[in-house]
Amino acid sequence: MDDALKLHTVRPIDVAAANRILRALGAVNDLEERMAASKTRPTHAQSQLNRDLSVGNAAFAYNCASNAVGTALDHLRTWYNILACDLGKLPMPILAHYTLARAVYEPSLHTLWLLDATATSRDRIGRGYAMELKSLQDMRKFQDAANPSEANAQALIDRVLDGAARDGFLALNKNGARKLTVPLKDMTALFNDYDGPETPERKPEWRYRMLSGLAHGRRWAVVGNAAEIETATDEGYFMRPNWQFLQHFADYTVRITSRAVAAFFEYRFEPSPSAGTSS
Repeated sequence: MDDALKLHTVRPIDVAAANRILRALGAVNDLEERMAASKTRPTHAQSQLNRDLSVGNAAFAYNCASNAVGTALDHLRTWYNILACDLGKLPMPILAHYTLARAVYEPSLHTLWLLDATATSRDRIGRGYAMELKSLQDMRKFQDAANPSEANAQALIDRVLDGAARDGFLALNKNGARKLTVPLKDMTALFNDYDGPETPERKPEWRYRMLSGLAHGRRWAVVGNAAEIETATDEGYFMRPNWQFLQHFADYTVRITSRAVAAFFEYRFEPSPSAGTSS
């Protein structure tokens, strides 16, 4: 990026625009309260969770979704707090919003995929195995790099594969190595399948492409999209938020998180619908 571009040289904040985004992000208050209240709420006897447990090991899908929802809300809370603070004393960041949005979006989409009420019990159980295995494979890579004194990732992977074999989700590849029969859906597919609504001429994955570009500091994503660059002065260029763009991502991020929290509650605390319960 141009050396003359000073990231913190910004025009006075648009208070009305910032407040509109703050109001949208304020949904995190109700979502957090709902999750906190669930800690003492019993699982419904006819819940989809119990139905799935009667078919196989549904713990991985539920536990991964529970962790994902908590992660999403933690980042949504942080985003809200950034805008709720005194922006006169603490200048509002321009680009960090989108990194937080991505950290909310991706676990929310994983939750919707893992607990999808339109899928069968076996589908959800298999997805739980796929999600847990991916987590442990990443853990193994971390341990290979960090070289801890007690590396246990491979043992945990073997345990998951043993369980997958018992539940009928395991096969052998051409080299005789064990592999899951349920693939992990990639993020672009998750956006296209679970995000939206979207206009006919574009795919929901454009939001993922943009969030990824911004998280990696890609110039195309910053200039003319997330940020507006004003005419150069003696002090350098001026950068300011694209408020309309930011509002769009705030609205859609809150929407996807709300749906993920709702899916979590429906899965455990409500009687299961007739759809998606077959094995």
